[in-house]
Amino acid sequence: MFFFFFNYVPGNQRVERPDHPFLLRGPDVLVGGPDNLCAIFAPQAIELRNPAHLLARMIAARLALPGFARTALIFKKPEQHRLSFLSPHFGLTTTESDPHLIQFLNSPNDFGNSEPMKPDIQSWSSRNFDLCMQVVRMAYRAERVSRAGGRDGRSVVLRDYDRRRISMGGVQYSPRNRIIVGNVSSSIISAKSQSNMRRQLNAALTARLLSAYQLDRGVPYPLLDAVPELAIAPDALDLFTLRGKEVYALAFSGVALLPTSNQGIVSEAAFLSRKLTTGSADLGGQ
Repeated sequence: MFFFFFNYVPGNQRVERPDHPFLLRGPDVLVGGPDNLCAIFAPQAIELRNPAHLLARMIAARLALPGFARTALIFKKPEQHRLSFLSPHFGLTTTESDPHLIQFLNSPNDFGNSEPMKPDIQSWSSRNFDLCMQVVRMAYRAERVSRAGGRDGRSVVLRDYDRRRISMGGVQYSPRNRIIVGNVSSSIISAKSQSNMRRQLNAALTARLLSAYQLDRGVPYPLLDAVPELAIAPDALDLFTLRGKEVYALAFSGVALLPTSNQGIVSEAAFLSRKLTTGSADLGGQ
């Protein structure tokens, strides 16, 4: 899809499918230069079906990338009528044949429709990461101890389903398998393979990011009542290490991955999350 970059952007100024430790789904291409960084997004199939996933991917990238990084959404002409409403949230929203695209990529001071990220918002994400990782470390340790002792605790009771529809920037998302545990929003992750679990974790991230932030010209402002969430994935201990990309990426977006279905461990995690959240300073919304 990005063949045109080979003609206009030198290889030493672009990274295709960049890997970032805090992003499960990053931008498709990063274009860089002196004091310049632009994240290029091209809608994937699931994002064309529901642009909510595209907005969530952009929000995560803006939280994780340097604050001066700009964004560009590039689509094919048949997709233009479906995605043009997203233009206020990207620096540039256009097709790959737009003659102004290269000019935008080479203009570090031109943010187009969007605005630069706010440092305090990214600091808020860092605090969320620290908080969530405390919960994750407790859960991983408790699950290992439980397994080593051969103890089978009661499984989480699937009730108190959270069926709220989430709306943001003209899109709507109806997450599945979300419940409330100890007043903490949680996602049930039932997958037993890495690929399926990543897919379900991505869905949990979409729900988290769209419910925790409000977009204004591409800047995600945390909502006042946005507190960290839980992702309950009983098979995660066998699939992802404590220091793995999946654990870190979720924590940075405010989701603590719990590798257990043990009701006692999950309840303790929810209690610890609430306690840590109450004891931390809130950034506040707009």
